[in-house]
Amino acid sequence: MRFIRSIHEATGDLWDSLAGSLERKLQQGQDLDTKEIMACIKAMLYMAYDDTPPDLDSAIQQLCSQGYLMNHIHNAQASGDFEATAICLLSVVDFYPTGAPQAQHLNSQAGYQTYSSVISAPENYEYIVEAFARFVWEFDRLEALLTTPQQHASDTKPLVLAVLKQLVKREDAYQRFYPQLTVIHYDLLEEALAEDEFEQLVGQLVKNTSLLNVLQEQEFIIGLAGLYLLALKKAEGQDDYDSYADYLITSIREVPEEQWLNALDTESELLRLVIRLVQYGKSPNLTENFHDALRTHLGKVHEEELSMELQADWEYVANALNSDWKKTFFRDFRDFVLEKADQELSSVLALYGDPLLDSEILPEQEKADEIIRKLFKEIVEGRDVRELAWMAAALERHPEIMDRGQSASREVLAERVRDGLSDDELSDERKTHMKRIGDVLRVRARRKKNS
Repeated sequence: MRFIRSIHEATGDLWDSLAGSLERKLQQGQDLDTKEIMACIKAMLYMAYDDTPPDLDSAIQQLCSQGYLMNHIHNAQASGDFEATAICLLSVVDFYPTGAPQAQHLNSQAGYQTYSSVISAPENYEYIVEAFARFVWEFDRLEALLTTPQQHASDTKPLVLAVLKQLVKREDAYQRFYPQLTVIHYDLLEEALAEDEFEQLVGQLVKNTSLLNVLQEQEFIIGLAGLYLLALKKAEGQDDYDSYADYLITSIREVPEEQWLNALDTESELLRLVIRLVQYGKSPNLTENFHDALRTHLGKVHEEELSMELQADWEYVANALNSDWKKTFFRDFRDFVLEKADQELSSVLALYGDPLLDSEILPEQEKADEIIRKLFKEIVEGRDVRELAWMAAALERHPEIMDRGQSASREVLAERVRDGLSDDELSDERKTHMKRIGDVLRVRARRKKNS
């Protein structure tokens, strides 16, 4: 661009004459070959993007609206010249994104059909999209491209998304996707890129730019949780990792209960961010808001049997609470399963059953007898394989529960287990867990009488 500017300063009026000549050249009909089209448009774009007088924006818009560029799009596409087609497309998208010409010129209608096809179904024009992406990079038009769907023509969005996928393949993508641009257009980038592509881009930004500082300097935005999460993954081992993690922890402690409940219901990026922090040994030690959301969500899981994609990582969810609130939650959970003992519990035990065993809350003296009389009794009688597996694990890890119950309660439970072990219709898997329970209680199946 500095070169263009220096030529203008040296040539003066001749520069204005050149701009006019280029415009007139592009207004010709079939006489221009694709190389001439490319050279003329490229020169005009360099001059227009450099804001060098004369003002070429209006000249390029005129070429679009009068159908000249659409005619050139048709000719370039018909000739199989992907680069010439792409440079014409860039001119239209950047200066006249609605595309539809106000006047017809030769094959402009066919060119408009090509333009509409490319922007709506770019997957069918791989080589044109690749060339378009190269020109976006060459002319440094990424920021303008990102704003096009929102500010001008939403029809261009498929093309914009396809071009973004091309640009992030570059090893130097961070030079154009600078931190603030990535933050501002996070939603569009997330829509355009596969998870591994976005992760690769964020990795470049964390390594080569001030992305972590930019994120910490602004207000925490829940809608950016996915970006915070990717940056956290890529920041591990970096000098500013701890300060970034501390920023996230401080910020998420302020999230209100209703936002936490939404995160739990949808298993959103905010929840995944919390899980990752706990996995990295950076528990945010959340309190009331998160606890109350967990308690509400627990009831919803039990009533609606929600499908949980993150079930395998759910042990980390409750561990995001600080010590006092975590103990309180697991006492709440213990009381919940006691209250609902005669109902199906496998869905909630799948989430919190093992963490409850880790918490040392289950064998507390005050509820031991009720656990034996209500919870264990219903599980043994219900024969649900997942509940039996959890009860077996609970007794193996905390056999002291039985010692803390009343002797009558222990004997009655033992009889129920003996009945289960003696049930010939019990499946092998259920019988395996029932036997584990019986081993702790020192109970065996009844001997069968000889007929």
